[in-house]
Amino acid sequence: MQVLGYQVFFAYLVIFGEIIGGITLILGIQTRLTALFCLPILIGATFVHLNNGWLFSAEGGGWEFPASLSIIALATIFMGSGNRINLKFNPLNTFLPTQLQN
Repeated sequence: MQVLGYQVFFAYLVIFGEIIGGITLILGIQTRLTALFCLPILIGATFVHLNNGWLFSAEGGGWEFPASLSIIALATIFMGSGNRINLKFNPLNTFLPTQLQN
């Protein structure tokens, strides 16, 4: 991260956000809110990889994979997690507006 001009502290925040966000998305807990919090990480990854070209298999990784994950996160924010895999354990629903609840 220091190579990109950011402090190391931000790397730990990104790692924590990706791990916790991935687990909560897989389990279906607060998927809209999780996708909303993961969106800045994904957009940041897209901008970091912009100069590397299109394909993610290119040296340094391209930008199409983080861009597609950003679009998937946007779809999850607007559409929710769906009806198939969705735990009814959402502890933050009492505090969130109905638009962000599952």
